[in-house]
Amino acid sequence: MYRTPERIPRAVPSCATAGDSILPVRRKAGSPKKSYFCLSDASRRMSVQVRFVMNTNSLRRGSARSLALGLLLVLACGTLHGQSRVSWGVRSEANLSGFIVRQSNVVFSHMRPGATLGGFVRFDLPESFFLQGELLFHYKWSKMEVLHVSNTYQYGGEEISFYVGYQWRMASLQWYAGAGMVGEFGYCAWLTNDHVRLDLYRKKGPSALSAMKSRNSAVGAMLGVELPCGVQIQVGYRVDVVNVLDANRSLLTLLPHSVSIGVGYRFGQKRAER
Repeated sequence: MYRTPERIPRAVPSCATAGDSILPVRRKAGSPKKSYFCLSDASRRMSVQVRFVMNTNSLRRGSARSLALGLLLVLACGTLHGQSRVSWGVRSEANLSGFIVRQSNVVFSHMRPGATLGGFVRFDLPESFFLQGELLFHYKWSKMEVLHVSNTYQYGGEEISFYVGYQWRMASLQWYAGAGMVGEFGYCAWLTNDHVRLDLYRKKGPSALSAMKSRNSAVGAMLGVELPCGVQIQVGYRVDVVNVLDANRSLLTLLPHSVSIGVGYRFGQKRAER
């Protein structure tokens, strides 16, 4: 992943000083300046200051999110017409999140607990199948080691997901399982240590890349049980299918993943039909 840099050019980022390790970063065509990934170890202590200095090109994020929210709204509109096979609910979860790290033996991720809150709409289909749309809000954090130096990663964002599932009855309980696609939209993401606080979504110019992408795609799976009163207990797993890094994706692969367990309640289902 790392190589000895060539002679540092005159126009280098401010983080570049004597003894710094500077790697060029892939950038979009037409960008007027070079971008760099800097690992500062000037004092030769066990502290590593990680900075991403790059020119960035702003992305329009609203269109994909609006489309997904619109589809979720269409599902929710079914409840307004009193359809008996449509139900909705709320759920809160505790999650453990981190990163699957590839192409590196000096970067390690350690999962840490976070919290999730949101709601869902379910359409029951024939033969015990169902479709479920979810809108969830996450707070996640984890530890990331870079060259044996600990950094704290913090994330806040939303998730819009669509699952196809199957439900069955066993021991007087309603069990269900499903899998589907997940769209993630980050509000903020930070990487901090004793020396620096890095905004991973920050961009500095009209044509470039941020350290991490604020939106990404994932796949998810869930397994749960519903009590006769409508209370649900559910476990789930999600993993991104695309590298979340933007500027340095050719050097390293980071795939966010999380496991969760939560409690919810489903409204709108006629208990007498069970």
